[in-house]
Amino acid sequence: MSSTPSPRTLTELRSAWEAAVAENPRLRERDAALLLGVPEAALVASLPATQAVPLKPDWRALFHGLEAAGRLTAITRNDSAVHEKHGLYRHIEMDDRQGVVHDKDIDLRFFPGAFGRAWAVTKETAHGTKKSIQIFDRWGDAAHKIWSTESTDLAAFDALVASLTDTAAMPDGDAPVPTFDPAPAPTAAKPVESIDVEGFRTAWRNMKDTHEFFGMVHRFGVDRLQALELAPEGMATSVPLDTCEKLLAAVAEEKTPIMVFIGNRGAIQIHTDPVEKVAASGPWLNVLDEGFNLHLRRDQVASAWLVVKPTEDGLVHSLELFDKDRVLIAQFFGARKPGVPELKAWTETLKRIATPTAVNA
Repeated sequence: MSSTPSPRTLTELRSAWEAAVAENPRLRERDAALLLGVPEAALVASLPATQAVPLKPDWRALFHGLEAAGRLTAITRNDSAVHEKHGLYRHIEMDDRQGVVHDKDIDLRFFPGAFGRAWAVTKETAHGTKKSIQIFDRWGDAAHKIWSTESTDLAAFDALVASLTDTAAMPDGDAPVPTFDPAPAPTAAKPVESIDVEGFRTAWRNMKDTHEFFGMVHRFGVDRLQALELAPEGMATSVPLDTCEKLLAAVAEEKTPIMVFIGNRGAIQIHTDPVEKVAASGPWLNVLDEGFNLHLRRDQVASAWLVVKPTEDGLVHSLELFDKDRVLIAQFFGARKPGVPELKAWTETLKRIATPTAVNA
């Protein structure tokens, strides 16, 4: 364990970051932040003004201003998965609680109340200059990142950045490393004796829409994984940890359209379409399609579940993955819209691939 003191100023942090990258040129920002014991947002704050421009937290102006920039890359991730979509930020609706981008390619839910700070970041890569807008949550973790593409209208992108630049927050190398809210502690399962299990199971059986699930879990005071552990018989089944890899290979071969949900405390990003190129590389399971990339850490999946929810359109089946801290990593559904029954091909494939390891009583 190194005894090197933690960086106290932005200049010290930047120097420590540069030293870490010099030792490991492939080190990504998220991993560098973990190594240096700071949130990723603090790393971005340490960049000079030529590389990172602080933005005003006017989330409405930011998201509504993105359409003019044209085609962009939307990235939402958590500790175990990265979801990348290429497309347009259009058809935006938002209030103080939630925002929605609901275009054909970029389908995003975001929660402004969880957002903290944002920067416009310029990065030199082997493929040229890349520009981005990076939004971090109140805990300093990346909530959502928006990157330029070869098709981006850079003049419109720059104009948006200029309109939102927070000149009062320009970086000062002698300033202390910024602080953020303490990261929430991992949740612990609630004592079963304190839960109305039968009431919970009845509520599950009576669901009319999958969107009722979040409210139901909150109402009965259970976390999402505990909800699956206490589900009615046949509604949540523990399956092998490699189910996701087998499932993605199967739906790619069968060209079955699916939905892939990856989220964090500030955003949830959705892909709806078939997947084509599924490849494993070390601990990563990847989808490497033209408009969609998924990167999933297989070694961080601690449990996998086949989940069934009743709706007015019939039963809806999903595969849900959790990490060791009981945090949801990813969800996979068959592609569907409200008012339309689940795809039979998805249901049959999921049931065939997801061999039970344990069934809730």
